[in-house]
Amino acid sequence: LASTHTHRGHTRAPNLDGPLRRPVRGRLSHDSRSPVHGPLTPATPAMGGKQGPFRESSLLCFVQALQGMKVVIEMRNDVAVKGTLTDVDDRMNCVVDNAVRLTPEGHKQKLDQIYIRSRVIRYVHFPPAVDPAALIGKKRMEA
Repeated sequence: LASTHTHRGHTRAPNLDGPLRRPVRGRLSHDSRSPVHGPLTPATPAMGGKQGPFRESSLLCFVQALQGMKVVIEMRNDVAVKGTLTDVDDRMNCVVDNAVRLTPEGHKQKLDQIYIRSRVIRYVHFPPAVDPAALIGKKRMEA
């Protein structure tokens, strides 16, 4: 295959399937030759997270049911946060109040509130008195 030159002198393989269609950041790309008719929609609902069967087959409902309880959230960077779990959204982002942040070096930091993104959560430790099956069942009945 011969390479073609772009306007900046970089080489790339030629496009054998027609022109490149690149999505614009934050928007969906539209191909006028697409066999699909009708409005384009995102894969997941806006700001709603995943719904339905995913929620029931994951532990999200269990973590949401832990709201109001003392938990320890261990993060991927080995930092642990202990406090009261006050909010969990549909993407499992968590808010912990009256938190104590413990680093791997042993440094403690008291925080009134901390927001923890779901992608950095490794484990959520809950009190031993909690019955997970009962809590999940209760949360499903609410939904």
